[in-house]
Amino acid sequence: MTAPDSHLESPAATHDTPMRFSGMRAAKTAGAGRLPDFIIIGASKSGTTTLWQYLRRHPDVFMAEPKEPEFFSKDDRYALGVDSYKALFAPASANQRCGEASTTYTRWPHFGDVPARMAEIVPDAKLIYIMRHPVDRTYSNYRHRMRLDVPRWTFEEALEADPMFIDTSLYMTQIEKYLESYPRESLLCVLLDDLKRDPAAAMEQVQRHIGVDVRELSSDGAIASNTIGEAGDDFARQRLRKIKRLAPGYHKIKHLIPDGIKDRALGALTNSPFGKRLKRGYQPSPLTPETRARLLREFEEPNRRLAEFLGRDLSMWSK
Repeated sequence: MTAPDSHLESPAATHDTPMRFSGMRAAKTAGAGRLPDFIIIGASKSGTTTLWQYLRRHPDVFMAEPKEPEFFSKDDRYALGVDSYKALFAPASANQRCGEASTTYTRWPHFGDVPARMAEIVPDAKLIYIMRHPVDRTYSNYRHRMRLDVPRWTFEEALEADPMFIDTSLYMTQIEKYLESYPRESLLCVLLDDLKRDPAAAMEQVQRHIGVDVRELSSDGAIASNTIGEAGDDFARQRLRKIKRLAPGYHKIKHLIPDGIKDRALGALTNSPFGKRLKRGYQPSPLTPETRARLLREFEEPNRRLAEFLGRDLSMWSK
């Protein structure tokens, strides 16, 4: 497979990559692995990690790691070839349904025509699109970005500087782009409100969509990830990772340390007195009533179109 022409990518988009990406490499064995049966396409800061974690509990489901391969949205990863993508699913057993979750797949036009690229390789894939109150998603996205090395914008400055904040919350626009390449029945739309209110019912819908036997995936407790209050933790972890990378000899031994040990060590450091001091340094600007009111007006018409498409009441998103 040859790499396509370069796709348009927002200069700021590189700041919003997953917290952990182990790196895709060109597959050593051509044809090793397999392609996914379903893909969680977004939206970012809307519960994709929660959905990914629930699905990992199902014995007949294999979720790729890293969680966000971004194969169809990042040109450098797509250029590695389809074998590198298939290799992500090589550990799956023959009876498992395979999936991945990359939120950059619903940020059109900032990553080019991802649906068309996707449809060329996995035309029969089932798609899952989880959405959140657009104002809350936009602000949570801003807080998430501010814990990285980006300009220290206020929320209003961020909205002005990078249209991707708003575009990612224009859900119907993203859906319409997918419907140019996929049939309607391929796409399942889920609301984060539903997943939080009744995770068992929401996950039953997801399981039926991807074609696995329905199991009670919330019996081990509800999962809550990427909440707005955890952004300070993300900020501290990001700073601690930078410190770790500067340690003499770390790059020579990092591949010898199991990921589980790395995670536990990072968690302990984040909750240490030093980590807590770092979290106190995380100070994004607030979502003011005036800006919220402006965004509610901006999203009013897009929300109306989405409600019509879904055939359901979205009036809770007007507040």
